[in-house]
Amino acid sequence: MPATETFRVPKHRRHVSAVRQHLSKALADWGVTDEVTDVVVLLASELVTNAVLHCRTSYA
Repeated sequence: MPATETFRVPKHRRHVSAVRQHLSKALADWGVTDEVTDVVVLLASELVTNAVLHCRTSYA
């Protein structure tokens, strides 16, 4: 299992579903159980949604 998985998230709500899919795939590849994956994906989805909604950083 890799120690980390890194990817960029564009600053828009429509990309949150892609984050959920990417995270689900990474966790499945690492052999994480479905039950744990569901919880992690839910929490990450909330975190990413809040980040893209409230982030005040623009792309350079």
